[in-house]
Amino acid sequence: MVNLYDTIYDDERCGVDLFYMQNQMDRSVKAQDSKDVAICWLLYQSPIITRALDLAIKYCKDNKERLIVYVEDSWIQCILVSLFVTAGFDVGTVHTSDGAVETDRIFREWNGPQSDLEIFVANVNTKVMDGDMQKCCYKALILDWPLEPERLLRTINHMAKNRLNRCEPAMVHILKLCWSHHDEVERICCTKWAMQLSKDINLPEWMTGVVREVCIFAMIKTARQQRFNRYAWVVMHDMGGRDYDGSLVSYSDDIVPRLGHVFSIAAKLMLNFPEDKKFWAEGEEVLVAGCCRFLNMIDGDREKGTDRLEVKLSYTPEKLRDTIRRTLYAINWTMGTDMEMRAITNERNEQLLLGVEARARGEVSALSDDVESQSEEQDTSVDAEADVDEETYQIDETGAKRKAGDGSRGDGKKQKTGAA
Repeated sequence: MVNLYDTIYDDERCGVDLFYMQNQMDRSVKAQDSKDVAICWLLYQSPIITRALDLAIKYCKDNKERLIVYVEDSWIQCILVSLFVTAGFDVGTVHTSDGAVETDRIFREWNGPQSDLEIFVANVNTKVMDGDMQKCCYKALILDWPLEPERLLRTINHMAKNRLNRCEPAMVHILKLCWSHHDEVERICCTKWAMQLSKDINLPEWMTGVVREVCIFAMIKTARQQRFNRYAWVVMHDMGGRDYDGSLVSYSDDIVPRLGHVFSIAAKLMLNFPEDKKFWAEGEEVLVAGCCRFLNMIDGDREKGTDRLEVKLSYTPEKLRDTIRRTLYAINWTMGTDMEMRAITNERNEQLLLGVEARARGEVSALSDDVESQSEEQDTSVDAEADVDEETYQIDETGAKRKAGDGSRGDGKKQKTGAA
């Protein structure tokens, strides 16, 4: 371990050469001989890192702003420092081995208005989360999507609360790869958050089961600025990845966001018109089936159907109610009286009920047993799916400064670290 530490410490590119050699399948291939080759190799390995570098260039180089990058893993922290240093950024970071004196020095330098530091790579498991690092910074990236919502909210709030009452609100980008296990991790995270919100939010007593879940997930969609209501993912998971007609449905299918829009429409009506509670409460058992039926009715042309749903979501509650109330009543009546349709939907409704009951007991299931272990790894992919605007105010701690020049190999400054 001592030799490994010395190897990384003495590497002007912060260990990127070691990382390259450890992951190079052809042992006869030598380490990269230029910064450009090193950067291209890192970007090829991970679209998430590609997006992180893209945003770093946008904010730090083009806009002359500072950027905090939050990570949960020391190895990812090392890789990102390597990337940004090799790409020519002035980088600060804090390690668990850094002492109080070095940590305070890095904090003071980062918070100085005239500091040359452009990026701070913040490991959320260090003292960084106890400090105020946002005095001169209001842009942040989160590169991990944890299963526990408390961990994600803690990181967002670290940026947000420290920007309160300041001129510029915080902008937090949560990076993820669509159509990967990140979607599954997000579903689990949102479901756990919804279960906690169900206990904390004072919703009317008549809102139970599916009705309650639809409304809470609509609130999460608004809070997280998600593209669509993620309850659609929960429903598809409960039904074993199948639609009511038995066809296979995955998270990436285009029917999913449209169904999410329908759930958001239903939630908007439920939350704004308590006088209709009898209609919603009595139809709870067939609510999801009714939403799917409504989607099929409005969605003959899928692209235009999505547009129509988004337009309806923009309506005022009153206009929305006047526009679709008759359709919803007709669907609800049909679902309750059509025996053939009830036979088709009963199996799926029973699956949904089992899912609702499991969540009421505090249980959240995954499609595979190894999703939790997968979520701890940094994926080779990226999508800035969720951008969160918040106001913030607080600070970071332990640090190490790196800088690279404009030339190729040998132009980077050595890493400054505290005593172990």
